[in-house]
Amino acid sequence: PDDVTEAKRSKAFAAWRAEAAGLLVAGELRAALRAGDRALLARVGELDDAQARGAISVARTHQEIVARLPASVADVVRAPFSSFDTLFFGRPSLALEDARVFLNEVDAAEARLGAALGTSRSVDVAGAARR
Repeated sequence: PDDVTEAKRSKAFAAWRAEAAGLLVAGELRAALRAGDRALLARVGELDDAQARGAISVARTHQEIVARLPASVADVVRAPFSSFDTLFFGRPSLALEDARVFLNEVDAAEARLGAALGTSRSVDVAGAARR
């Protein structure tokens, strides 16, 4: 991706991740998970003009998304997406620590994505979460 696209994706990641942090503080654990998931989807370009090109649908799974990513990127996001699926769909109740661990996985994946995408851009997630 070009620098403009990367900057847009990084900004979207930061916005979704900040929302996840706020929801976590408010005790809205499922909503925090969903926002963290959206942050990672945005970071890998899955939400780029999603409505215009029909990229996101309720029928599209993380496995399908990962299968379409370059291997280096897929290797970074596979585990957090799997964790989301397990927590969001597999657990009727969540503990605060579950959501924290997932959001830490999202942060770690974002930190590794710059190298996987061949860019040096990275978002200050901690700073974004404080805003």
